[in-house]
Amino acid sequence: MKRWFSEQGVAPVFGIILMFILIFGGGFALCHATENAYLIFAGLAVYMLIRQSISDTNKWLKENFLKQLYYKIRLLENGILIVPFAIFLIVENKIYWALALIVVAFMLAFANIKWRLQRTIPTPFWKNPFELIV
Repeated sequence: MKRWFSEQGVAPVFGIILMFILIFGGGFALCHATENAYLIFAGLAVYMLIRQSISDTNKWLKENFLKQLYYKIRLLENGILIVPFAIFLIVENKIYWALALIVVAFMLAFANIKWRLQRTIPTPFWKNPFELIV
């Protein structure tokens, strides 16, 4: 992300500040729109953690780093990802939800998720192309 900001001619600090503004602004707007905004917000944070756990980057990290360093990197990644969400939940006085997010982030740092949504639609043509059968 730092490289992308540098290529665009923007200092990475502004990108980080913009991220916090978007997360907090979106969170406050969500809180004014619905009563259970903290559930949606916590769900979004968990979704982002799960997406981070599925990525191919984890495979690369495992291949290039020792196991102990790999887990430290994963803990750091998850911590950085969850901090804005946890701070927002604490500001909104949902401390238990913030603690739950921190626990989930810690647990997902040690989890390997191999979940892919690849589903094939069954057809009457089996493995043969339908042009040759018809």
